[in-house]
Amino acid sequence: RTTDYALADTSAWEKSLGGGDFLLNGLICRFLIQFFPYIWLNKAKFAQKTIDKVEKKYHAALKDFRFDEALAAVWELISCGDKFVDQNKIWELPEKEPEKFRSHIAELCTVLANIAVLLEPFLPETSQKIAEQLGIALKDKDSWRFKLKKGESLFPAIK
Repeated sequence: RTTDYALADTSAWEKSLGGGDFLLNGLICRFLIQFFPYIWLNKAKFAQKTIDKVEKKYHAALKDFRFDEALAAVWELISCGDKFVDQNKIWELPEKEPEKFRSHIAELCTVLANIAVLLEPFLPETSQKIAEQLGIALKDKDSWRFKLKKGESLFPAIK
């Protein structure tokens, strides 16, 4: 499955960001655009508790200038998305269950958008690239509608 949508030669840092499976350079750019380049509603039923928990930890850490803990909270959300992809075998759904695939991708887009919001103070350019590929403005969190766009790899392998 990896060769279908993840980079074969990824940097160590990219691997720490969900193994390349979940972030845009893997799952969305390499796999999704060809199947469902539609606009989806903002929903993340599977991860809402995690999103809420992560946001709380993140803001508490930032308030006390504990930037390492804020980033660790973001990685929890990345891991949540990566685990969801693996548990639901997203790569098998487009042909078998297209409606379920569409629903799951809508949820994953919301998770990715939340990751972009949380990463913005640390990686503003990367955060903006994620938002552009999702077709959203990060500041409009209450009205996100995703329209996926193909873009460049967020963390290209260093040669």
